Amino acid sequence: MSQFKTDDPDAAVNWAEGQGTYPVVVKPLSSAASDGVVVCAGPDEVRTAARAVLDAPNMFGIANTEILVQSYLKGTEYIVDTVSCGGERYVCGVWEYEKTLLPSGKNIYNRDLLADPDTDPVVAELTAYVDEVLAALGVAWGPAHAEVIVTDEGPVLVEIGTRLNGNISAPFHDVCLGHNQAALTAQAYTRPEEFRARYGGRTYARLQPAVVYNTPTELDGVVESVDGTAVAEIRSLESVFSATVKLAPGARITPTVDLLTTPLRVYLTAPDETALTADYEKVRSLKDAVYVVA
Repeated sequence: MSQFKTDDPDAAVNWAEGQGTYPVVVKPLSSAASDGVVVCAGPDEVRTAARAVLDAPNMFGIANTEILVQSYLKGTEYIVDTVSCGGERYVCGVWEYEKTLLPSGKNIYNRDLLADPDTDPVVAELTAYVDEVLAALGVAWGPAHAEVIVTDEGPVLVEIGTRLNGNISAPFHDVCLGHNQAALTAQAYTRPEEFRARYGGRTYARLQPAVVYNTPTELDGVVESVDGTAVAEIRSLESVFSATVKLAPGARITPTVDLLTTPLRVYLTAPDETALTADYEKVRSLKDAVYVVA
């Protein structure tokens, strides 16, 4: 992956033009939840996106003083979550990102799908790759959350942080994985010998299919009320483990452009993949009924 850092939108355009191919990605140096990330199809879009980054703080309220421009990686993106203990790591979850690229260049989240190590060979490929990343960075203790795109040439690192998965729901992960990254991290630090004996060098087993669904919306306005009947119907579905309603009456709801502007987060898991998919489709049909917009 090629990349270029600058504080000058014109320099960003010049670098992109020099690559000889589009799209390219423009993003802040530091942020999260795809805040400020834009896939650009030409020089005018690069300049506009670069200026937008510099003109606004990132999602943590810190001023953006530079822009990062990167070559676009074509492929499927995955989460790889690990916990390390004295250099011995445990892969505690691999999730496939399902995303939608909007005409605006925003690549929005849809579902995170829990991969099955027993049937999906990509888990072993990603595990071997992330092992190299952890070793190169000297990560010997604690959690790590990596995002990797598998291209035609193989896995390429998008980012890695020595932190928990931002989508973590400990009770949900306990059901579909038999453990969760937070509890595993505590065990690695407090009972290292026990951790290494049970988890060192190993990879999780998927106990049952699971999905994290960050619902997109095209609603635009002020939330007048939350329809409790629609929320109850979503939560009553057999595969729905939990559903978080992010907005309260009086809040502004806007069309989804990143993870922060998804109005619902729904965790689904079930022993049967067919039932899980059917309940996901039902949630899709109900999601915009949750909010009454003025």
